[in-house]
Amino acid sequence: MNKVVSHIFLAVLLLSITACKRHLNGPNYIKYITDEKNGLNKMVQIGDWEFEMLYKPSDYIMYMESKGDKQYDWNTRSKNLTGTVWFNISFKRKSADVSPLKYNVSSLEEYNMRLNYFLNYAPKDIALLYGKDTIKPMSYLFETNYNLTPQETMVVGFDLPGRPEAPQKDMQLVYYDQVFKNGFIKATYSIESIDKAPRLNK
Repeated sequence: MNKVVSHIFLAVLLLSITACKRHLNGPNYIKYITDEKNGLNKMVQIGDWEFEMLYKPSDYIMYMESKGDKQYDWNTRSKNLTGTVWFNISFKRKSADVSPLKYNVSSLEEYNMRLNYFLNYAPKDIALLYGKDTIKPMSYLFETNYNLTPQETMVVGFDLPGRPEAPQKDMQLVYYDQVFKNGFIKATYSIESIDKAPRLNK
């Protein structure tokens, strides 16, 4: 009986926390999500390399997608994103003003090998630790910028076990950087930071 009461109390507590969440307008919401101190955007530095690993809640994704689109279907997109989590993995050289794909390349062949890896093979070196589960990506996109900026970005998505509406456990994003020989890059996102995040005022 005590266990039943405890579960009911926990459910009511979670509902009240959700109901009391702050709502921020678009620019302030994006600022919150990308601010390192809020625990959803992690910076990892290894030598002269910088890796930015951003957890993107569904509100973040929809806001970025809907900019300027008055016909954007928030409800359908929200249902499509339920049970999934998404991240950006961005990387650059602190002291370089060229794309990492061009950094120290000795030939066009070497450049094309790097590009081919990030377009087609990088997902095998990415995983999400979710509680005791190790999950491989269900979606991946390399956002090539055609060497216009000194930063490149991988977008990766995962299906969560049981497809909950939101993450219910700590998560750790792991990327093995075999191209630039930086080894394992890891970023941990606590459930406290995830739950604390505000909602978007649409």
